[in-house]
Amino acid sequence: MNLKISKLWNPIGFFISFFMSFLMPLIFAVPFGFMPINVFLYQELIRWPVAYFIVTLFVIPLSLNLAKRYFTFPPKGHIFNPVTFFISLQMSFLMPLIFGYAIGSMPLKILFIMWPVRWVVAYAMVNFAIRPFSMNLTKITFNFEPQH
Repeated sequence: MNLKISKLWNPIGFFISFFMSFLMPLIFAVPFGFMPINVFLYQELIRWPVAYFIVTLFVIPLSLNLAKRYFTFPPKGHIFNPVTFFISLQMSFLMPLIFGYAIGSMPLKILFIMWPVRWVVAYAMVNFAIRPFSMNLTKITFNFEPQH
């Protein structure tokens, strides 16, 4: 497998994966007692790199292909973003599957029942708040001008 370092470095994904790997369990796991706060904080050290590499290596390329195939791409407006649509769809299932069901104690039926709610929340947070904030942080921190 021939990977270029430029394929592994995604400055916007760096910040988006950090915020989402922190906020989604904080919203869905900690308040309902599924995860104690100390476990939540310890797991962040693992969740963030796992989320970053899953998104960068697998989810973004797949989401770009799905967006091109099923929707008008690049998007015309600011309300619906097809790439964010597919990224939030996949990650709102994969991260709880890995850290909630496989490692944690999340019941399988809760994983599936709460998936649509997690998906909508993840899509709204990324599309309207975290992606614009991450783009600004990328400009400031890495002196990198995002293309979209």
